[in-house]
Amino acid sequence: VEPSLRTWASPKAVANNDFGSHDAYSKNGAVLRDNGGDLCWLGNARASKTKVSAGPYKHLAPEGVRGWVGRLLDKNKDMLAKIAKFRSATHDSTQGPVPAFAVKAGKDSTRDCIFPYICVQRRWPMKDKEGTRLIWHVDGGPSICFMTITLEGSRVLEYEAWEEKGGVGKPVVKKIKLRPGDWYWSSPSCFWHRVTSAGGNRGVSTSMHLRSAIMLRRISGGRVKANGKKTAGMKYATRKCFLQLATKFANLISETKVKW
Repeated sequence: VEPSLRTWASPKAVANNDFGSHDAYSKNGAVLRDNGGDLCWLGNARASKTKVSAGPYKHLAPEGVRGWVGRLLDKNKDMLAKIAKFRSATHDSTQGPVPAFAVKAGKDSTRDCIFPYICVQRRWPMKDKEGTRLIWHVDGGPSICFMTITLEGSRVLEYEAWEEKGGVGKPVVKKIKLRPGDWYWSSPSCFWHRVTSAGGNRGVSTSMHLRSAIMLRRISGGRVKANGKKTAGMKYATRKCFLQLATKFANLISETKVKW
């Protein structure tokens, strides 16, 4: 990752974001947005070249980056074996059933579906007082199996959970401060969240996001509009399949210890 970061200059103006604005591109292929940029790579040649969240994903990641992700997957073969048990899932479409896992069946097909969309996300100091990096949103389908690793700087993940007390339930917002070396494996396509700067820290932050080649047609789970109202997201005919896989991945993540 480091050689790419050395050529990644801070944009002179606030860059475009992926919430309705057009994208701008730097010379090294980074998509400029949100006062920063997303450098997007493919982890293997079998995953579809597409636009997942940031994107577009067209070029293979540097060998060192692909090797690191590959070693992570090789150390977690038990996790891949569990995922393989539900890779036959399909969702509806106007052309008939569509496989939820986008890499065609074959040797290492489950492995190739997990974390092939690699996004190095760098954010420069924010100019607003609140330091909000991303508005409240729910990710699209590929984040049903998602991992992120903080490389430099710090940021805060805020997420909405549901808590019950005395038989009465209500949504509550929780926060996690992420520092260099911190990581999490989750399904942000299943809950509302946003990213903010860490306290008064307005320094540069860089993280690497890993998304999966799953539910590519589920573009978005929802956004908060300017008036504060939440959208329903663009789910198309994927709802039934998504609900089934969301439960399976939630159980998998809660029961599996990642090996490093």
